[in-house]
Amino acid sequence: MSCVVKCPNGKHYLMVKGADNVIFDRCDEKSTDRKGYNDHLEIFAKEGLRTLLVGHREIKPDEYKEWKAKYDKASTSVGGNRKELLEDAAEEIERDIEILGVTAIEDKLQENVADTISNLADAGIKLWVLTGDKVETAVNIGYSCKVLVPGMKVIKMTETKPEQINLRLENLVRQLRGIQSGSRPDSKESKREISIVHLKSMGLVIHGKTLEHIMSHDIRRAMLLEFGMSCKVVIACRVSPLQKSQMVEMVRKGIKPEPITLAIGDGANDVTMIQKAHVGVGISGKEGQQAANVSDFSISRFKYLQRLLLVHGRWNYRRICKVITYVFYKNFCLTLTLLYFSFTTGYSGTSLYDSWVYTSFNIHTMLPICAIGCLDQDVRSETVELFPSLYMTGRLNLDLNPRVILQYILLAIVHSLIVVFWPYFSYFGLDQVDLGGLYVFGTLVFSCLVFTVQYRVMLITITWTSITAIVLAISFLMYFLFLLVYGVWYDLQWDFYWVPYQMLGSAIFWVVLFGVPATALYFDFVLHWVSREFFPTIMDFAVEADYLMNKAKKGQLMKQLAKEVKAMTGPQEKEVDTARIKDVQLSQYLGVENKNKGDLGFAFSHPGETPAQMHRSMTTPQLLDEEKTKKKPGKSSQHQLGDPKSNQQKDVKISMSHQTFKMQAWQDAKLSANRPLDETTCCGRFLQQKLARLQKPLTPRVTMIVLAVVGCFFLLIGGLVIMGSHAAAYQMVQYDGSTSNYKSLGYNVEFQDCELKAARNQSYRRCNITFKLNQDMSSPIFVHYGLSEFYQNYQSYQKDHYYKQLDGSTTGSDSNYCLYYTKDENTEIIPCGLQANSMFNDTFNLISPSGLEMKEDGIAWKVDRDLRFNNPSGYPEICDDDKYQCLFEKYPGVISRENGHKDEHFMVWMRTAARNTFMKKYGRIETDLKKGDEIVFQITARFIVETFSGGKAIILTNDSWIGGRNEFMGIAMVTMGCVVLATVAMMLLKECIS
Repeated sequence: MSCVVKCPNGKHYLMVKGADNVIFDRCDEKSTDRKGYNDHLEIFAKEGLRTLLVGHREIKPDEYKEWKAKYDKASTSVGGNRKELLEDAAEEIERDIEILGVTAIEDKLQENVADTISNLADAGIKLWVLTGDKVETAVNIGYSCKVLVPGMKVIKMTETKPEQINLRLENLVRQLRGIQSGSRPDSKESKREISIVHLKSMGLVIHGKTLEHIMSHDIRRAMLLEFGMSCKVVIACRVSPLQKSQMVEMVRKGIKPEPITLAIGDGANDVTMIQKAHVGVGISGKEGQQAANVSDFSISRFKYLQRLLLVHGRWNYRRICKVITYVFYKNFCLTLTLLYFSFTTGYSGTSLYDSWVYTSFNIHTMLPICAIGCLDQDVRSETVELFPSLYMTGRLNLDLNPRVILQYILLAIVHSLIVVFWPYFSYFGLDQVDLGGLYVFGTLVFSCLVFTVQYRVMLITITWTSITAIVLAISFLMYFLFLLVYGVWYDLQWDFYWVPYQMLGSAIFWVVLFGVPATALYFDFVLHWVSREFFPTIMDFAVEADYLMNKAKKGQLMKQLAKEVKAMTGPQEKEVDTARIKDVQLSQYLGVENKNKGDLGFAFSHPGETPAQMHRSMTTPQLLDEEKTKKKPGKSSQHQLGDPKSNQQKDVKISMSHQTFKMQAWQDAKLSANRPLDETTCCGRFLQQKLARLQKPLTPRVTMIVLAVVGCFFLLIGGLVIMGSHAAAYQMVQYDGSTSNYKSLGYNVEFQDCELKAARNQSYRRCNITFKLNQDMSSPIFVHYGLSEFYQNYQSYQKDHYYKQLDGSTTGSDSNYCLYYTKDENTEIIPCGLQANSMFNDTFNLISPSGLEMKEDGIAWKVDRDLRFNNPSGYPEICDDDKYQCLFEKYPGVISRENGHKDEHFMVWMRTAARNTFMKKYGRIETDLKKGDEIVFQITARFIVETFSGGKAIILTNDSWIGGRNEFMGIAMVTMGCVVLATVAMMLLKECIS
């Protein structure tokens, strides 16, 4: 740093301060005692003092005037070379400096810096220290802040000549490769600097001058990077701000796959380094605010970096992974349900869900996962600070990798199959109580899907807070509120009108809404239990150990956790064959590949071989500075935490130097020492950490309790459904089409052929169908007609109508809604569209026994009769005009002139069926019938089924409290109950054995 000053006597002086290596290059060699200054600098540096040289020189007036003009021109330059012009001007004036003296100050470390760095190293984060201090100062400070530790092999590179640098790098890399490959060194090789012992804990100290030559050459840079990756720490001394940014960029771009880097600094000279790293952290303090202003995160003390990374960084990594995998899973489920349904619609692209309902899916499922992404904590902050190695979940990418994604894909496939095919195979009973329409059935499946994914988010929630519970409740309420509001929004979707109310008013809907998600999540519970009991991960141990912080099994779990960490992260030692080390080929240094493929993810360091000591902190909690000062010389602390024999008490205690501390008090002290607290309000900046929370991980005990309750509930509801199904009688007779249509679907059907009763050349056929009841039926008894292999859900069919014609608002057609049957020559068809002009036109007449009456009203939804269907203004007189063709004119004898659009058979037909085999109500009998009674219907068959190889049937049903016949649903629930309870028995047996 230099400046030009003008003294009162009119003379100009250049005042300079800077590092010795910079000032010596610009000083007057003849008048400078360089050796004397170097001796003093070395003495100060060994004391750990930060040194600078101060100098000046007098500038002649003519020289100053000429230089000032050049500097002003460079300052006002607008070209791309402004920076170079300013540097040239500075170089011109900064010469022949007379050294005035040396300054040496003590730059005192902040509190807990050493512990913070030690914990970060235990977490597996590699540290590269980039400083402007002298080598001796940097090494001294390195030991004081535990970047360098006693016993570590420290390799210094202070060479300044390219030839020396090349030779030194080649020797170091050759020796490193020899150790890693296990080969023996060449007998002609010079003395070795490193060995297998040093490889476990090795540090590199490199000078800025040496680094300047290395960074200018690709091969040297690659060699430095390979050797630096094998070091526990790299310290670069006397480096400029530009070199700091170059070092960060070298790590980012030189290692494949690219690691995540974090740069932390407190001064203006750290700005470029902070900007180059993936994550920049600025320390605001006496050095100014420049670093804090350009950083991603700003902290006031270095010790807060530990909590930022190990606690919040780890929490946020796990939260983000949960959010990503859950969002992927739930949208995969949604898409798969549409894929399965397309098989039953003739591959026409018909959506199972209404468009607005489909669009609202992410809205209904958004809030709970957002709460997890903000508030969930798998383990408490105190536990992470005591055991820093838990940070490895992010470094090793344990929560987001191809295996995890594959698990969620398989889970989505299983859940979507259950969500779709459980209601699909229960369709007969649903259709019997008017839940078989496309929009009703689709909304029922959609509700099951929403509840399934919501239950899933409850399952992955480890920490429950009031906000989490409230958000989940709001999410459920918001879904039902949406259905209730959208279901009466007439103009928004005419076909969906009143659908939610019809669905919610049926008892069988609530049975399905419980059974489907519970069945789907049974597989989640079993998978989680099997994974935890037989293939436990590190986090399984950590979560349960945290949950059992004051329980007797704490120490045993932590021992097991340490064993697992050591198995995953401990280095493999090899015997070195020192006689066979191949020469380093510089041509190989075109790029450096990261050989540790498992070290990916959110690691705020460059990845490399995981340090051997990573597992140490899992069983040895970190101590506070105050506690360490209490330890007597020659005596080590004995931690009873990992000793099973000492865990007989309810509260775990730790004995240190004949003093006993309770675990909770120890944690509180640790917490206070490492975290700033907001004491002004309970709802301040640290609300997330102060919220009252219930931590309840899915332990084996919790799993068995939940499954036992679910299994008993399955048995109870399944038994009630079976009893209700037996009380709901049905009898079916197929009277036209292939005999295999209904039997192949599992229906209990009798076949009586209408084809034998009339000639094919007639416009209709007429026959009598006799029912001999096989069980009692109580009123009301509904008469249905059934169709098989008729794709009423085909997209171009089910959308082909104009609702404003159907509700009587207009007589005109709209080509956007009606593609077919809009005009017949010059005659306009009312109503237009394929669906409204291809209705079921067979008629049923009850002819025996005499006195038994079948009513054909009250079969359509009440809202259809009162609101949705109306005849147009001027009806039926407008039908006398040759310009219009009305419905009764196309279907004489089926639709009466008086009823028109308000004919209930027409209303029932317009409620599109979800499946290609369905039934719709035709009439009702208000008299009880007994077993053995014979009922005869005369059928006039006009609806042709031969063209689509379908079949027609007439069906008698009566409902029970549960609705229609739902044997499949009842049997499935009882079966699931037995399976669930059998699973619980197996879990109990396993627990007893273990």
